[in-house]
Amino acid sequence: MLFQKAVLMRVNSLKALCLVFSLMLVFQQVSAKIYKWVDEDGVAHFSQEKPTHLKISSTEKKTTGSVKLKAFLYPFGSAAILKGSKKSYCNKDAALKLLRNKVFKKEREISRFKLQHAIKDTNLPRENDSVNVQLQYMENEFWKYEFQLRNKQSKEQFFSAMQRKCSKLKKQNLADKEIYDIGFSGYKRVFKKKDREYIGYLGIGISKYRTVSAARNKWNSWNRKSNQKKYTRVEKEKLYGFPVLLMDSQADFTVGFILLDDVLIEVQFGSDRFVEFKQLKYFIKRYTRWLSARF
Repeated sequence: MLFQKAVLMRVNSLKALCLVFSLMLVFQQVSAKIYKWVDEDGVAHFSQEKPTHLKISSTEKKTTGSVKLKAFLYPFGSAAILKGSKKSYCNKDAALKLLRNKVFKKEREISRFKLQHAIKDTNLPRENDSVNVQLQYMENEFWKYEFQLRNKQSKEQFFSAMQRKCSKLKKQNLADKEIYDIGFSGYKRVFKKKDREYIGYLGIGISKYRTVSAARNKWNSWNRKSNQKKYTRVEKEKLYGFPVLLMDSQADFTVGFILLDDVLIEVQFGSDRFVEFKQLKYFIKRYTRWLSARF
């Protein structure tokens, strides 16, 4: 009888231990952190293990006030060249560093483009096809930056222009601003070959205002401007929860805006021939999808 009681007590103890162990596993699974990372196509992926090959964010989305401006830039990689920023506009040393960086990155972009399209340096006239037109555009940009860096008078004019931009930004209640030129290799991450042939310029400006109301006021200002006759086509909608404004002008450029609380993103397409409005819509939709997974 005593033996049966002892066995029964031992069985009950084992059951209790199994129950405790099972509960510990459940709580461990519930409290396990889920990581989310977004690929270059804007598709979100989830995993319990922290990805080591990518910059990730946890399932708790970031707020606009807790990140640097570049975090709002679509992932173009090294194809995104910083063209200007509030810091470079208001600081002479930072402006000179920015100009040197432009020269270096544009030269590297040209070298990669020539290698990709098997273009050899020659004095013979080039064919007037889309590849050579794009190369000519990049080379013109390079020589413009190089001349500003080497020529004393041109350099002083560059510094004067930076100071004027600095004064203008201070009046706009801006906390920070960054402007990026996107190189040709960046287009390949987004557009198919037949679509990217017509893009001569892709620029992205990211402005962070001191208050949400200041960003909203700027947004409303662009909404009023969209009623001007020079804009032949205007679309206003919400994509992935973000207000979006798209405008097509009579000139060879289209522009789009995305509003995120106190941050306003401006996307501009330009071309020597024409720019399809649908290209802008496609990219803005892709951009907002990527943003929605991060913020």
